[in-house]
Amino acid sequence: MATPMLGYSVEFSLFVVISVLSFLVGKSAQDIVGCGGFLKSSVAIDFSKVEIKLYTKQGTLKESSDCAPTNGYYFIPIYDKGEYVLKIEPPSEWFFEPKEVPFNFNGVDDPCSKGKDINFAFKGFTLRGKVTSAGAPDGPENVKVILVSDADKTVKFTTTTGAGGQFQFAPILPQRYLLTATHDKYKFQKDSASVVVTEVKSQVPDGSLVIAGYDVTGQVQFNNEPTVGVNFVLSANDVRNRNINVVGCSKTPLPNFKHSDYLCHVTSDEKGTFRYEALPSGSYTVRPYYGKFDVQPKEINIVVRHDHLVLSEKFLVKGFSVNGRVLMSEGGPGLKNAEVSLNGKRVASTDKDGRYTLDSVEPGNYVLSIRAENVKFDDVTIKLSPNTPEVTSVYPSEFKVCGQVTSASGQQSRTVEFQQDVDGRKATETTTTDRETGKFCKFLKTGQYSLSVKLTDMEKSSGIHYLPLVKDIHVRNSPISDIEFTQLRGTIQGRVVKLPESGKAVELSIKLKLKNSLVAMKILEGNDLTYTFDDVMPGFYDVEVDNNLWCFQNQVHSISVTSTKTTVPDFLQTGFKIKIRSSHATQAMVTNNSPEKEFSQMLNLDRGENYHCLPHSSPYKLILLGCHGYEKDSYVIDPTQGNVINLVAVSHDVTGFIRSPTMETDLNVDVILPNGQSARIGPLKGEKEGDDFIHRFKYRIRENQSLKFIPLSSSLLFRPETIEYRTINDCSNDVVQFIGEKGLIVEGKINPPLSNVKVTLNVADGHTGPEDNRVFLTKADGKYKFGPLRSTTRFEITAEKESYVLTGPDKNGVFKAHKLAEINVKVIDSATKEPLQGVLLSLTGGEKYRKNSMTEEGGFLSFHSLSPGEYFIRPMMKEYKFEPSSQIIQIKEGVTESIELRGRRVSFSAYGTVASLNGEPEGNVVIEAVGINTCSNLVEEASSEPNGQFRIRGLLPQCDYQIRLKNSPDANTRIHRLEPQDLKVKTNKGDVRGLELIAFHLVSQMDLSVHVESTTPEHLKTVKLKLCKEGEPDSPVYAVRLDTLAGGAKHWGNTASQERFLKAGLLVHLPFIPRDKTPYFIQLESNLNRHTYSFKESTVHFVADKTFRNFKMSFDPVLKTLDHELSQSNYIVIPVLIFAAVFYTYFHRILPILQNVFGSLNQASFSFASREERNFYSHNNVMDVMDNVSIEPVHISTKRKLKPRKT
Repeated sequence: MATPMLGYSVEFSLFVVISVLSFLVGKSAQDIVGCGGFLKSSVAIDFSKVEIKLYTKQGTLKESSDCAPTNGYYFIPIYDKGEYVLKIEPPSEWFFEPKEVPFNFNGVDDPCSKGKDINFAFKGFTLRGKVTSAGAPDGPENVKVILVSDADKTVKFTTTTGAGGQFQFAPILPQRYLLTATHDKYKFQKDSASVVVTEVKSQVPDGSLVIAGYDVTGQVQFNNEPTVGVNFVLSANDVRNRNINVVGCSKTPLPNFKHSDYLCHVTSDEKGTFRYEALPSGSYTVRPYYGKFDVQPKEINIVVRHDHLVLSEKFLVKGFSVNGRVLMSEGGPGLKNAEVSLNGKRVASTDKDGRYTLDSVEPGNYVLSIRAENVKFDDVTIKLSPNTPEVTSVYPSEFKVCGQVTSASGQQSRTVEFQQDVDGRKATETTTTDRETGKFCKFLKTGQYSLSVKLTDMEKSSGIHYLPLVKDIHVRNSPISDIEFTQLRGTIQGRVVKLPESGKAVELSIKLKLKNSLVAMKILEGNDLTYTFDDVMPGFYDVEVDNNLWCFQNQVHSISVTSTKTTVPDFLQTGFKIKIRSSHATQAMVTNNSPEKEFSQMLNLDRGENYHCLPHSSPYKLILLGCHGYEKDSYVIDPTQGNVINLVAVSHDVTGFIRSPTMETDLNVDVILPNGQSARIGPLKGEKEGDDFIHRFKYRIRENQSLKFIPLSSSLLFRPETIEYRTINDCSNDVVQFIGEKGLIVEGKINPPLSNVKVTLNVADGHTGPEDNRVFLTKADGKYKFGPLRSTTRFEITAEKESYVLTGPDKNGVFKAHKLAEINVKVIDSATKEPLQGVLLSLTGGEKYRKNSMTEEGGFLSFHSLSPGEYFIRPMMKEYKFEPSSQIIQIKEGVTESIELRGRRVSFSAYGTVASLNGEPEGNVVIEAVGINTCSNLVEEASSEPNGQFRIRGLLPQCDYQIRLKNSPDANTRIHRLEPQDLKVKTNKGDVRGLELIAFHLVSQMDLSVHVESTTPEHLKTVKLKLCKEGEPDSPVYAVRLDTLAGGAKHWGNTASQERFLKAGLLVHLPFIPRDKTPYFIQLESNLNRHTYSFKESTVHFVADKTFRNFKMSFDPVLKTLDHELSQSNYIVIPVLIFAAVFYTYFHRILPILQNVFGSLNQASFSFASREERNFYSHNNVMDVMDNVSIEPVHISTKRKLKPRKT
């Protein structure tokens, strides 16, 4: 009974574990906060074609979701509170209601926070089509189209066509409909059609509604009067319209009408009007035909589009036409491009057949003249009338005969004689050649002539001759231009005799040399290998054959030219040349496997160029031997091509061996390459050597490479474990040597067999060994194996696999496995195939199971301990779009489902830093990327980290963005601006990095200064300056009297000093005020008596929106004119005037006394501060701001300029 109880206990324990895990996972997974719902439809549609998108109130796309294809379910996560708009985006021909749902996501009482579904109802599709014109792919506007239900015959929609004849109806449900097209002006070829609307078919087939054509109307006149009976012939320029039938248009042949490819013709009526009815759209030509009379224009090209056409140009009947022809001879071919003139006026040119037409001709006698190249015509008098439709054909009276006389001693003027037998006697004519070219020409009448070069008696006696001596010609019906006379010289001739198998000869050069100087050269090609050198002066010459492909018995023959003809001995071919250029000394085998011409030869190739001659022309195989590696192991040599075989060693052999006590069959060597990849050599073959076995190996690689050799065996351990070697530019023999010894093997299996079980061998005594020997992932057979290990190694073995409980191992190394249900998901980048980490996977289904988790490094995520049922999974990650966007999975008990999701990156990021001017990083600065141009509706933002770094995600490729500071009341309250302010970036196919922004902090205060001046400087002592807020003139923020500055006016010195002191005015520095855009004003007040002086109180107004402002103000009082009668209050003026007169009279005596009393004043610059009892700068009226006020006199200096005060 023990065994059953044990089994029961294990099963019960597993059940408890699974139940607890399912409960814990289901309860601990965080709920997805967002909006969801369904698509509702009364007919079956593919919900997966519809997308639901979440936008901000400003129109920025935040998230999107596709819909489940089975029930139309969608879900979009929301991460931030705010106002959003949920929009449905179906295919362009689908209609849903509502189209969008705005809501304020506050996490409390909005539909999404309360878990309510937001559903969209399907209303129908869009049916598109067009009314076309016959012969065209589109049609006219304003054609009425009616849509009628085939089921109940009711009119569903009525519309008119737009541009190109397009029309559409929406929304309509899937069923059969009848379409009807009507128009008052047009005739229809097809005016109705039946169409069935489905999800995959919502387009009316082209050609369903067709207009037959459009009328074309024109007029013909003679002397501004309508002309009846003129035929108008219609031709189609488009191939598709050349077989159409035109209503009311006759196809009866017209006599003497020269165009044969016309459709039909119509005749003008009493009003001079002609009409073609219902012409299909296309290009046509209209030509008039009116017997012998000329009608202009000769033709009109028209284009019929999508409406009736009235020709704007009228046809006019002119004079009659006459045809003629110019021939090369009587009954001969026509002469093209000849000029035809009547009475000396050019009127026509002949066509390719020599034909011409004289249009608008009046009856009378004319002189017909013909002018053409290389021929002469006699003028002819003709009589023209409507009864003479054709002029008698004309042909040349003389033809041009041309040639050339070539002299050996250079060109000179020669006389050429032309002899002709005329009535039994010889008639001779002569002409002279051109002195420079030796050419001659003469016009001759038809007949036979004998041509010769005339020589003087002295020339004849000196042996000068021209060939041919006499040239007979026959002038028939064309010019002659190929006559040539040449002076006699010597000729050298010879030939090259090739081997029979050489086939068509390649290019050969035959060089004629005189005393090693090249005289002439001939190139021989093809099968004709004879050559000739003409015009050769007598002497001794060398004739040399030159060719890179053939070998010859003799390359050079020496000859002597002593007669008009010299024959050179034959050049006999003996074989074919090959050229091999090698980077290293090596060996090669040249073979020819032809049974008839079998050939084999070993070649020892030196470093550099090597030449060899092969006896046959058939292809050879060059087999490379030795320890060097080339681009190819063998090369095919075609001796007939002459190609240079370049052998450049790209790699060299590195050889070694493993010595072992036994013969091994699974012995391999891994070679670790410089790039980290490895190559495996083996299994190696062993050879007996003494008491041991030697297993040799080699590896071929290019020079200067660092290699690492690692021996591998299922039963051996090696000394050393690895060997490193750097290759040289040559072969390395037995530089890698290992000794192998027998080791311990540990193996077992998983029951039942499972793949990807991680079996770990943990070494207990500190011995580590190679990493590959410590962890083993099982394959489908569930077996694992470790080793070889040293026999003294102590270890333990463990096994693990997610969704499985593994127990063991037993004494045979067997682990027992128990399966839990799970879903394994792998997410990769579809472009790079790299795994995607951080993808949010939302899995719902089963019995209220819900879990949201992100993929780990490697793009993997497993959902464990799942109960059976249907699960819906959807991946989400910023900047990525996934395929599929969602998936439904059926899970059975104890089954593992594995799926792979692919993400395609659809947007990118911009990386950068924000720092202050001194380089300190700026954190918590909100930066936004605003799309421009076609992407102006896109906005993304990010906040900088404490180290100043930021990353703006979601930037779409091919879009231009402006990186700037976000302007928001809740963000960047301490930042004034960023530089650069207008930074533009563009993400094409990757992230943008290295953006650097400089942050400028807000200056919260405004600095003020006022320059006060006056034309009467002493009056400045009476002035008071006030700073007030607008609307509060009685509550100044700050006020100061100018005579209290710099310790008061008593410290300003005597009158002369004060005048110089105040002449340039005073510069007053006011206390800081808040930079809060508050309006202020500054006012000057004076205590001067307004009965005595006339003045205005100067005022300036400004807004506190800058960091510094300077104002210039003036105070200019004017003394009023005294009245003739003094009042009682003015009597005090009399003693003052008397005192002033006395002071002026005795000024030089009084001045020293005053200087002793008051002392002299220092005329340096003054800086002083003053306080005002009332100060309203602070909101609590307790801040003392006078410590921040300074008044400076303005000095005028001719030596230097004053530097402005820094504020």
